[in-house]
Amino acid sequence: MLFPHRLRSIALGVLLPLCGQAGLFDISVTFSDGMNESYKSAFSSAAAFWQSQITGYRIDYAGLQGVTITANVAANDGVGGILGSAGPTEGTFFNGVPLAGDSGFSDVLYATAGAMTFDSADVDNLINAGLWEQVICHEMAHVIGFGTLWGFDYAGTIYNNFYAAGSGQYTGATGLAAYRAEFDPSATYVPVELGGGSGTSDGHWNEVDGGSALTGITNVLGNDMAFELMTGWLNSPTFVSSTTIAQFYDMGYNVIPEPSPVIMVVFVCAAAFWIRRRFPAY
Repeated sequence: MLFPHRLRSIALGVLLPLCGQAGLFDISVTFSDGMNESYKSAFSSAAAFWQSQITGYRIDYAGLQGVTITANVAANDGVGGILGSAGPTEGTFFNGVPLAGDSGFSDVLYATAGAMTFDSADVDNLINAGLWEQVICHEMAHVIGFGTLWGFDYAGTIYNNFYAAGSGQYTGATGLAAYRAEFDPSATYVPVELGGGSGTSDGHWNEVDGGSALTGITNVLGNDMAFELMTGWLNSPTFVSSTTIAQFYDMGYNVIPEPSPVIMVVFVCAAAFWIRRRFPAY
């Protein structure tokens, strides 16, 4: 089963280098035949970042070793349309298991494999614009499960049960605590995008539709939520919030204990830009 996530449009920006180190959670990327060698290093950099933030699993099961992602560049709809699609393709379900750090039991779904495909007509433009690594990093998070495996209904059991489609309210305890600490001490949920249509809604943090204005929700460093990597539209300069890292803990992963309020993806560009994220129904 493929849970696709599509990325639309194109934008301008300059990406600073990514850094990270491998942990117990491993991301292995394999490439399709004929993949241009100049395209590959960005996948390694994105994988290194997520491995530096996700350090393992909150469940003791030897069969969980990380996620294997197949990356492909192929012709799709020409320049500037759908840039790519990505999502988990295989997963492992756990019913009523204790997660380290919790007092109760959870139904958890982990992605174990995924796929990423990018339109060959757009990749060189993305590289020239400094966006290639950023696009991959965002999509890789969706392969791991951000937005794609929240509240996943399988055979009547709801896995990762902290988001209900259409509610716009993420209620995972650790993600919500991080959001309160970063953005809004009085929040009772993390706002999730309901605009943008199928593919954008229910799979990203909320911002102004189209990414055309600030949200007014800022962290202690003054970074507006509109610039967070995992919103539905991407604006420069971009950051990864502790809230994004913490939601992986809610999903059953161990993460770095004290994530910075501004991590990893930093853009230097005077002009704002946006990328329309499309995550079609599956």
